[in-house]
Parts: sequence; C-alpha cells; structure tokens
Amino acid sequence: MGKPHWKRSIVSLSWIRFPRSRSHLRLYLGDTELQLARYEKGELQVIKKLALEKTDVSYVIERLKYEFDTDDRMQGCAQIHCALGIAWCRYLLLPWDERLVDKALAEAMARALFERRYGQIAEEYCLRLSKPIYGRPQVATFVPLALLNGLRHSCLGHGGSLGRIEPLLAVIWNRFLPLLLVKRSTLCIVESMRMLEVDNDHGTPSSIKVKPFKDANDIIGTTRQLSSIDLFAPDIDIPCHPLLTRLELGDSEICAVPEGAAYSYVLCSGAP
Repeated sequence: MGKPHWKRSIVSLSWIRFPRSRSHLRLYLGDTELQLARYEKGELQVIKKLALEKTDVSYVIERLKYEFDTDDRMQGCAQIHCALGIAWCRYLLLPWDERLVDKALAEAMARALFERRYGQIAEEYCLRLSKPIYGRPQVATFVPLALLNGLRHSCLGHGGSLGRIEPLLAVIWNRFLPLLLVKRSTLCIVESMRMLEVDNDHGTPSSIKVKPFKDANDIIGTTRQLSSIDLFAPDIDIPCHPLLTRLELGDSEICAVPEGAAYSYVLCSGAP
C-alpha cells in the first residue's frame, strides 16, 4: 500500500469559520493593547485602540463590553472577528506520525504534552490542530476556554455573532504564505515585550518558541545564526540587515488610516 497523499495546507487554526458579513468588527487582542476596526460594505469606518493594564480574561471582557456599551460606532455589527496575540495562545508541535492522522489520538497526545510542558490543565483550554501533512509536524494551538466563552457572550449580548477567532501566528502566516513557501527562514512576530519565533521550512513550521523582547538586538542576534529572517514588527524600529526581510501591509491598507502602521495588527487580520 502506497503512502497517503497529503495536500499542502496553510496554518489554519480558526475556531469558528464564517465568511465576513457586509457589516463586521475586527478585533486584535494583544497583551498590552486592544485594537478595533469596523467595516461597512468592505470599507473601513472606524478604527481605534485601547491600552490594556493586564493580561486577564475577566478584565479584557469587561473592557470590551464597556466599549460596546459606550461607543455607538461599535454597535450593530453582524459579526465580530478576532485575532489573538502571543500572550493568549500556547503552542506545541506534534512530530509526524502516521497514527496521529487519527484526530482523537492527536488531540489526546497534544493535551498530554501541554500539561507536561506548561503545568496547566488542558481541559481549561480549547485545542485546534493544523491539518496533517505527510512527513511534517502538526501545530497544536491552545486558547483559554474562558476567553472564547467571554468573547462569544459579549457578541451575543450586543446583537452580533462571533465570526473568525484566529491566533496572530495563523493570521501572519497565512497572509505572507507566498513568501514563506519559497524559502527556509525564521519568522519573528513581535508584540510589546514578547517575540514569537517560528522556524519555517518552505511553508511548514518546524519549531515554535516564545521569547522575551527588549530591543532590536534580539532580532539582529537571531540573524547571526540563520540564512534569513522574516520580521513582523510594524511599530518597532529595527536597523536594516542583509538577512532581514520586513513583512509589511500594502500601501493601500496602511495609507487608508492615519498612523496606519500602528494599526497593522488589526488591519492584517482582514486577510481572507
């Protein structure tokens, strides 16, 4: 019996997958910042950002509810789509094993590895696995159930429904996939004081690490050991380096908003 054929797929880790409605709200939830953008008939109507004092589910949900209650521009959206920053997600890679094509077995292994590595109860997190690709590891992403339930209740309480919920890693990966497919590199995503570092092997993650981020030296230090690095850090000044490629949105997206680069996280989540 020959080897099964596995179709190459992107890192699709959505919890809920609905097409965007004509009226929708995009939300980026980071560790220190909340960004919101409202769209009507495909056009950006409102964009704003709020500072967050702490990474706490109850606190974040209350802040979001307050925005819905006090800002009329945020009300009446049919759907809300959310990109979750580094602080809200936990990642694991499952090594390739043909037995892990069985989804139940793969999830059981991922939950056991999660509890061993993070020392937390896996049942308190929602798990999503990327599709298995022959010979390649699978990405397992964990997000607190309390956060997902809080977002869902907030949407329902204001007349909307919860649309796509995706880790920022999936948003960035899928957005710039054509570039990642043609090389081996390291993808670095910077948010505030954290950096997500993902080794890329022609469009497949081969390792995922979260590291502290202080300044540009953390990026330059990474390039000393690698042939190339792809960086998404829209609001941070990084010196030019021959091995460094900055991942940026198109001028049409950035220029549509004053200080558009500062809103790149929520704007990037608009990719189909």
